[in-house]
Amino acid sequence: MEKEKGKVGMKFGWNLTRIYPWFAYLVFIVATIIMMLYPIGIPFGVTDEVKRVYQLVQNIPSGSVVLLVTDFDSSRMTEIGYPMISLANHMMARGLKLITATIHRDGASTWVNLCGPYLKFPANTKYGVDYVWFAMTPGEEAGMAALRSDFWAATGVDYYGTPVAQIPLMQKVHRGEDFAFSAVGSSDATGPVKWLRQWGASFPIPMIVVVHLGGVPTVMPYVGISGGFISILKAMHASAEYDLLTQIKGPAIATMDTLSMGAIVVMGFVVVANIGLVIERRRK
Repeated sequence: MEKEKGKVGMKFGWNLTRIYPWFAYLVFIVATIIMMLYPIGIPFGVTDEVKRVYQLVQNIPSGSVVLLVTDFDSSRMTEIGYPMISLANHMMARGLKLITATIHRDGASTWVNLCGPYLKFPANTKYGVDYVWFAMTPGEEAGMAALRSDFWAATGVDYYGTPVAQIPLMQKVHRGEDFAFSAVGSSDATGPVKWLRQWGASFPIPMIVVVHLGGVPTVMPYVGISGGFISILKAMHASAEYDLLTQIKGPAIATMDTLSMGAIVVMGFVVVANIGLVIERRRK
């Protein structure tokens, strides 16, 4: 009887150490697809920088007008687009009024066409009343300065060609000082510094920066200093952290859940295989 048990145990251990590859791949694919479609927000640490941005947005009075600078293209969608989506969703949930601006040729189209589908605004929000998108303002720093001094003259029409004078929300905004807050997202690591030079030096508007990981060393000297950016959101991971705080599940949460679940599945197979190996050796 004991001998038979030993054979059964040995067979069980043998099977654990020889998990069929197709089965492992199937479990991995199914688990990651489920996380992509139904993210749950697997917990992880939230940095002080992200908490600082969240609290800043929380403290802005409802109804205030805020500016999102969308100076990025599709190549930086995950690193800059995702955090900007997280910010926009939080701002609109707080009842803030949202306006975009950009000096990047692809900034407006990237925001409207790629980021737009992920925006989760309250059902009662309306374009032109609660948010407005603008196309590129040419001229690099000259364009930034023009937006600061006369937003109407620098833009003329919105992204869809509607004259600024006909947009209800724009009656609240004429110059840079009419904004209560600004978030600058830029593919060019030096771009946020230019916005800070043209806007931050002119009047005390709270500004934060959203940057890809490669641009962090360039902008960090300007973060947390007098006259600089209040805080920073560093790429996709910061977006996922932000979504955890707001409990608004955006694309970053789904991506991080997929990565986390993939790691959990792999580690699970490693653990199971090692348990089988130990059983097999003890039975010999």
